[in-house]
Amino acid sequence: MQFSVRSQLLKPLPIFGRLPFDSYARMMKYVSSTRHLRFRGNDYHNAERINVSVCKTKLPPASSQQLKDIRVEYDLLFDTELRFPGSKAITATYPDGSEYTMTLSEKRALWSRELTPSRLQLCANTYLLALEFAFPSVSFGDQQSRVGRTVLRGGKALFSMLPESLNFLREQNVHPLTDLTPDQTWKWISAQNGVFSGYSDTPASRAFGYFTRLYNTAFRNDELSDLVWALASIEALLVDAGRSSVGQLKSKLACLFDEHEGRKFILDQVERTYGFRSKMIHGNRQVLSVLRRDEDEPDGRFSEEYDSARYAVGMAFILIQRLIRENRNSFSFHMVLDK
Repeated sequence: MQFSVRSQLLKPLPIFGRLPFDSYARMMKYVSSTRHLRFRGNDYHNAERINVSVCKTKLPPASSQQLKDIRVEYDLLFDTELRFPGSKAITATYPDGSEYTMTLSEKRALWSRELTPSRLQLCANTYLLALEFAFPSVSFGDQQSRVGRTVLRGGKALFSMLPESLNFLREQNVHPLTDLTPDQTWKWISAQNGVFSGYSDTPASRAFGYFTRLYNTAFRNDELSDLVWALASIEALLVDAGRSSVGQLKSKLACLFDEHEGRKFILDQVERTYGFRSKMIHGNRQVLSVLRRDEDEPDGRFSEEYDSARYAVGMAFILIQRLIRENRNSFSFHMVLDK
């Protein structure tokens, strides 16, 4: 039986500048050859191989003068041939823990329509996320899962505000890393507890777990969700024992970005971001009723919340990139007394 997941790969729009186009070109060169993954995160498969390839190209019209002005689309195909593992591998239980007796046909149906597609989608989405860390600002669109020719429900694309966050940081000369390879990012991400099994158990796996909460099947329309998840990711790496401290964050960010041309912006913006978060979390900011959410906010108020979220998401991404490049599970800091 053949299972496949198609994920739409979108060329970034011109507003995101040249670097994302370079990332896109590097990625298309990378995926031009078929890549191979292994099935992960289940106990009813034998790490079968998943093939990843570009399976369809939608070319711009011949009259187009500038390729960069066209939103070229590609489909990535995740494809694998799987066999039913047998009756003993599939079990079901009632809420009280007792086993539910299923027929062989029921087990086959459960395996083919529920268990395997969800795990295949997990592998595909994790791999797509690894590609985002290797090729910043590459984005993915609609997703579709099939068993043979049957389209499965639940295979939706995941979105985040990452592209606009990285663009915001680039405007301040704070750039994501571009020297990571997909093999490097996939290996690091796959090794983190909480991704395919268990719960996060290191600063790195906690930070990455929080970061994945930024992805959703629809863009959020509130002031706090993305901000809180992104700051939790940053604090998992830079704050000791869960005690939030802007001073602690600023000193460690100053160390990590010592002599960086965007250092002043990084330190100033983290203070502004935490000031906004504090006012929101502690109920000290005047807000509109949610029923008036379609009304425009004054520029100053909109910038405060939008810039805070974009900064936090982008910084969390770059910090995780640094962990991947150095193959770390945490950052270590030592206090030194100046004399």
